[in-house]
Amino acid sequence: MKRQLFIFTIGLTSLHALADNASWYVKPYLGLSSISDQQGTLVQAANNTDITTNTDSGFTSGIALGYQYNAHYSAELGWEYRSSDTDSQLSANDNSYGGNYASSLFFLNGFYHLASSSDWTPYVGAGLAWVQEVDLDLELNGTEQSYSGDGDTGYQLMLGVDYAIGSQWQANAELRYLTIGDIDLQGEENATGELRGFDYDPMTLSVALKYRF
Repeated sequence: MKRQLFIFTIGLTSLHALADNASWYVKPYLGLSSISDQQGTLVQAANNTDITTNTDSGFTSGIALGYQYNAHYSAELGWEYRSSDTDSQLSANDNSYGGNYASSLFFLNGFYHLASSSDWTPYVGAGLAWVQEVDLDLELNGTEQSYSGDGDTGYQLMLGVDYAIGSQWQANAELRYLTIGDIDLQGEENATGELRGFDYDPMTLSVALKYRF
């Protein structure tokens, strides 16, 4: 991951002199996300148990550092946190476990901005995501069991629009689909075994402010 970040930074810097009207920007954002319900297997030494996890809509927040090469092309590197409340059931018992399904992710995205003669500039994008941590908590009667994983990679697709509100400021709205498949989550706090067969595929609608400098 460090090597990828280094290459990304060097690439942006080296293209600065070649870019037309180039600029860096920073983009903090907030959003709402929805994740599909999950079905997997809790693998333990004694036996295997099916698990079903129903997820509610959640929130996401993050920040990105980007580089606008010219009117059409930009790229950004960022980090985000996402969390959704969950209700999980194990086939081995009738208990309903509360908790949440959360993640900390880094991403590298590229964008193509469509030509526009107004303050509105639509764009499309695609990118790669790297999992710092994905975590599922199961809570019952005040006791929490935690399962987490890291190091997985996935991809995402974006559709959005920028609105100019000055020479340096832009408002932003974006719809994004992220998919990371077949995540294995290891037991941590008060938990044993491993959760297998889960995916991480949120759909996110976010709003942001972009400051160009």
